[in-house]
Amino acid sequence: MIIASIKSFSHFMDIRDLCDGIVLNTTYSISVNPTIDFEELNQIIEYCNTYSKLCIIDISSIMDNKEIDDVKSFILEYKDKNVSFLYTDIGVHQILKEMGIENRGIYDPKTLVTNSYDMNIYLQDNMQAVGLSNEITLDDVKTMIDNRVGKVWLKVFGYHQMFYSKRKLISVYYKYKGIDEYIPREEAFLKEETRDDLYHIDENSHGTVIYRSYVLSYLRDLDKIKDCDYLYLDSAFIDEEDFALVLKVYNKTIKGEMYLDDALDYLNEMFSIEDGFMYHDTVYKKEELK
Repeated sequence: MIIASIKSFSHFMDIRDLCDGIVLNTTYSISVNPTIDFEELNQIIEYCNTYSKLCIIDISSIMDNKEIDDVKSFILEYKDKNVSFLYTDIGVHQILKEMGIENRGIYDPKTLVTNSYDMNIYLQDNMQAVGLSNEITLDDVKTMIDNRVGKVWLKVFGYHQMFYSKRKLISVYYKYKGIDEYIPREEAFLKEETRDDLYHIDENSHGTVIYRSYVLSYLRDLDKIKDCDYLYLDSAFIDEEDFALVLKVYNKTIKGEMYLDDALDYLNEMFSIEDGFMYHDTVYKKEELK
């Protein structure tokens, strides 16, 4: 099942035939994608039902104690609607459980679920799906898919989140530097003094997120993860037209309508794509590469 994040109702209408489900940004999301307001959100939910698409509401921010009641109230608004919830904070699972809808929750803690025991202990608590880490090898991912006791979620395309803090680090930096005019969110980058890579950095009311400098893609190895239940493609920092082309390439490759080499060449011309940790374990010291 191909899942895509969208930026607006018009974006959904443009790509609805290229995906099986969508992720909607809300006031409790940390994605750079635009927040979809209440009226448009309900309109999209209705259209998802019409077109038989899985509709997933993103509530990926980390809660603190004073936010719990607000998050509960937000989820309650959609309790009786045909939607699922994508979350990072395990506390959201408890909220869903108290409401008796934990089977509509997709727990994606980004980098934390790294082995089959992690994955299955969550799945045994009646979650709809659990997100697998993008910072483990492809062999580990495949092993987890093969040993799952429920459904799993894997991000197979997009900029990978490498850091999230509740602290508003950009605001602190601007205040320290005495800068009054903010850079547009999609144009803000972090650069290390000794490296050339540019890392997208974004801040909203829920904190600061830093992404890796490259686009992560599992296109080359779709045959090895074909049993994954939810293949997630993220449109953050990607133009809507370009993202539609990405979805077309993935669809055609999966259906055998496009040669893999041609598909890879096509995406490599559009983006700076890397394999991340798919073919090697994390390395902490340069000496270990020798």
